Formats: sequence, C-alpha cells, structure tokens
Amino acid sequence: RATSDEIVEAIEAQPWPEYGTGDQHPDIAAAKYLLQDQGYDPHLDQDSPSEFDARTEASVSAFQDNHGLHDDGRLNAETWESLRQQVFGEYGPGSTGDAVKATQFLLNAKFYAHIPIDGQYGPNTSGNVTGAQEHFEIAADGIVGPVSWRALVTYDDHDR
Repeated sequence: RATSDEIVEAIEAQPWPEYGTGDQHPDIAAAKYLLQDQGYDPHLDQDSPSEFDARTEASVSAFQDNHGLHDDGRLNAETWESLRQQVFGEYGPGSTGDAVKATQFLLNAKFYAHIPIDGQYGPNTSGNVTGAQEHFEIAADGIVGPVSWRALVTYDDHDR
C-alpha cells in the first residue's frame, strides 16, 4: 500500500532538528555518516559519535559552503534538507556504505534495534526499517527513501 498524502505531509511538516558545537544527539552521528558519504570528514569518533565537536562544525561548514548554503557551521534545516537531497534516493537490501550506517545508527538509537553498524543493508536492517515504517505509518517496504529518512531524523519520542 502507498503512504497516504496526510502521513507524508505530517512527516514533512516535522521540523528538522538543529545542532551546534557542544550538542550531543544520535542525529548528529547520523549526519556525520552522511557527511562522510559526501566526502567531508567529520572525524567520526566511535567512542562519542553523537557529539557535535569542532571537527563536525568544520565539516558542516565546508558542506554548507560547497553547496551554496548559509555557512554557519550548524546542522540546521537547510543543511539537513541538502544532505537528504544529495544522499537519499532509495536504500534497501544490498545497499552499502555510510548512508546505511546512518540508518542503522538511528534504528539502534531510536528503535533499540541492536543491529551492527556495518554499512551492509541486510535482512536485519530491512526488518528494522520495516518496523520503523509501520510505526510511522509509512508504506512498510523496508526501503529507506527521503520520507523514511526524514521520519527517522525528526522522530524524537524514542523513550517508549
């Protein structure tokens, strides 16, 4: 079944979160993976991947500058939207790379998925994406596209 227009509108209406130096949140780790995917090196520290540090700010700033965005070094709505447009078509079984790692990280942080962050979109990742899509009332096909991605990032009610 297709996702209803009302659900898509509700997801698209959710504000993108904004982060800057000193902030910590799972979304920041996901953004770091996307920045890596685009060739920007935020020096992702596996011990504290969710921290927005000076290296993250420099990577965000370089991304913003190279994409004609307001360059303030903050992970803001304009930057999230540009990252989404640059990275997300559709990711599903067989996909690999940093965008898959970003998805896996968010699934673990927000849906307690307990899947390895290995960048391999296998059955476990697909099943957990499907579960998240069902939660968001998105057509549950196990494939992460722009709407599923936005829902994962903007979802912040994960203490369930």
